[in-house]
Amino acid sequence: MFEFLRERWLQFWLARLEGSSPGLRVRAGRILGRSGDRRALEPLLRCLTAKSGSLRQAACEALGQLGDAQALEPLLERLEDRSVLVRRAAARSLGQLGDARAVDPLIEFLRGRDYAVWAAACEALGRLGDRRAREALLEKMGSEHESVRRAATVALRALGEEGLGEPVDLLDGQVLTHRELAQLPERSRRRLLRLLLRRLRNRDRLERVKACTALGWLGDEEAGPALRSAVGDRSHLVRAAACEALGRLGYVPAAPDLRGRLQDEHYSVRQAACEALGQLGDAAAVEGLLERLADPFTVVRRAAAGALDVLGEGPLAEAVLGVLRGKQASRQFLLGRAAEGDRRAVRPLILALQNKGWRIRSSACEVLGRLGDERAVDPLIGRLSDDRPLVRRAAVQALGRLGNERAVGPLLELLRRDDVASVRQAACMALGQWAEARVVEALQERLGDQAEGVRWAAGEALSPLGEGTLVGAVLGALEGESSACASLADLGAQGDWRARTPLLLALSAESAPLRANACAALGCLGDRQAVGPLLQRLWDQVGVAERAFAALLDILGYEDAVDFFVGHLENDNPRIRQAACAALGELEARPAVDALVARLGDRVPNVRLAAGQALRRLGEDRLVQGVLGVLGGVDAAAADLAELAREGDLRPLLPLVQCLPHIEAAVFPVLCRALDAINEALEPQRELLLCPTCLARFERRTLSSRRLRSARVTACRQCGLSAGALLGVRVVSVVLDSEMAPEWRCEDGQVQLNWLQRPDLVDLDQVEIVRAADQDVERFCMRVGNDTDPFRQPRYRQLTCFVDAGCELSPSTLNLLRHTFGKVLRRE
Repeated sequence: MFEFLRERWLQFWLARLEGSSPGLRVRAGRILGRSGDRRALEPLLRCLTAKSGSLRQAACEALGQLGDAQALEPLLERLEDRSVLVRRAAARSLGQLGDARAVDPLIEFLRGRDYAVWAAACEALGRLGDRRAREALLEKMGSEHESVRRAATVALRALGEEGLGEPVDLLDGQVLTHRELAQLPERSRRRLLRLLLRRLRNRDRLERVKACTALGWLGDEEAGPALRSAVGDRSHLVRAAACEALGRLGYVPAAPDLRGRLQDEHYSVRQAACEALGQLGDAAAVEGLLERLADPFTVVRRAAAGALDVLGEGPLAEAVLGVLRGKQASRQFLLGRAAEGDRRAVRPLILALQNKGWRIRSSACEVLGRLGDERAVDPLIGRLSDDRPLVRRAAVQALGRLGNERAVGPLLELLRRDDVASVRQAACMALGQWAEARVVEALQERLGDQAEGVRWAAGEALSPLGEGTLVGAVLGALEGESSACASLADLGAQGDWRARTPLLLALSAESAPLRANACAALGCLGDRQAVGPLLQRLWDQVGVAERAFAALLDILGYEDAVDFFVGHLENDNPRIRQAACAALGELEARPAVDALVARLGDRVPNVRLAAGQALRRLGEDRLVQGVLGVLGGVDAAAADLAELAREGDLRPLLPLVQCLPHIEAAVFPVLCRALDAINEALEPQRELLLCPTCLARFERRTLSSRRLRSARVTACRQCGLSAGALLGVRVVSVVLDSEMAPEWRCEDGQVQLNWLQRPDLVDLDQVEIVRAADQDVERFCMRVGNDTDPFRQPRYRQLTCFVDAGCELSPSTLNLLRHTFGKVLRRE
């Protein structure tokens, strides 16, 4: 009964193996392999060439389970299958067959490049138990793939190699102490050494690290050359492990390589190199280890100090580290060594200048200055740009102690640009030892520094250089001493302007008293180049502004001061215009009245107020009250301006017209009413008004602002201005007289223009030819004939030309005059 059922079962799965469903065929192959029935051999062999990789894999596994030697050759062929899973299954099945003929093909397969099947091949060789595979399996114990190494180990144990357990455990991360490693049998130690050396070529950096560590503990000097090569590995982990291992081995030939690793980019390698060199006792490494005492990382500095202690340089190392921590005793120790000629501490201190800790940099600067070694000059110059003021100051003091001329330029630059007073003070003291012209000039400038300590430091540096008089005068004047101001006056009288630069610098100080004293000192010095900076101080605080005004008056004198301030009434800076107005008021300068009246129309209210105050001091109360009243929106002020116009004072028109473009909307109607009142007051005498600039008559004009506002005003018909008009001019006469001195003159209501000196066309009423050549008259007539002015052109034929009897003109010239003007009369 059971035999019948088994037969039916077997036939069922054989049929499925030959069927069309890939899934059922794979399942059938696996089931038939486990059945152990040899009747499934032929169908399974046919499946080794199936298209489905899964079916071929299942067939390989089933044939191995069947264990029939007839499957040997077909399975060997499957070692070249395109599917790695099929190749792996074929290799395992070859081991299950137990046929020794598969040993050589599997060994050869292990020497190929198909690493994905190496583990399966090792497993198969272990099953076969043939010792011919021993060397190939030993080689695979150094593979970079853990699965291959494990499979090779198991296979070797199957071959009777029991001593390989400990090396494999160590290689694959198991805990194995130095004592346990020392207890390994010699045969195992030799094998372990070979495996570890192979592992140093592993692609996995962690595997290489393990190999280096193990070689160090193994203690075999045969590993020295390989570890020496590993010191240059691309991974810092491997380099550090190799350095540690070489130190444990005590491999002296590797000392040069370890010294090279003291400059490694990674701190862990530098630390390991320091420790290894200490273990080797390499005396040649002392200089390099001393440099590592300034390493940015504490662990490296400690390792270097430990190595130096082993090498007999412990006191020196401790002193260098103590200096970097700011210990006074360590500083004295190094200075004592330097006095004896031992300057080995200079190099690590120079390197410490790059440390991230500012206290370390500061301590290094200080000690380098005291050691007096020229090698520190350039590194200390680099610290002049440090972001910490205390470090910059320490570097300045150190460079001053060294006294090298290369530091002069950088110290001068620092003195000019540094914003910390203590640094500038140290720079002054350091520069005092060089008597160069550029140094003296820079120190003279610092006499005006806003920091008192810097000023006195510059003075102390300059005094030994023969500048005591200048120092005393400048510093005393900035302190407000009258005797010092007298000294400055003496210097100015002698043409010595060296005090100008520091005093000008003091004008920009934050301290108001210092600025005030600087203003007074510049006034005593009397240097005209200080005028511009003093002008800027006129809008300073009250005390400073007063001193600045007094200084300007002292320097310029009254007349020049008036001209100077009048010239600045048109300055683009409103604060300067305001200061100039105030100064002219203080000077009570009558010649500046017209210019101040123009400033009553300034667009800046503060300037208008300053101009008004100055004019009041000059007795122009009515004009100021009227103009500022109108601009302030006071209707009653318009009547005052109209009254002034009736009296012939047209000066208010200029500021009123100037304010049209920018006057406030609320004030504009009041301004228009004021202009209308002035126009009405001027109307009876408008025809008797003459512009002194254009010599043109006045007319009613409409002025428009940019905000589409317009106003009526009586003004010169050419230039559009009203201020300074000549009143009561009844006749304008153009005179051609070669002996008339002035360009034009006004007497008894008549204006005479000498056309020979001013060949302009004006609004003339008559022509007088007194003394003139024919060509002058012809030129004048030609200009008149070409005149296109709509006001003048029709009037020429109505004018009378008087020719003096003493003026002999040719008939053609007289005919030209008759053709040009209405009448030509001879005058006795």
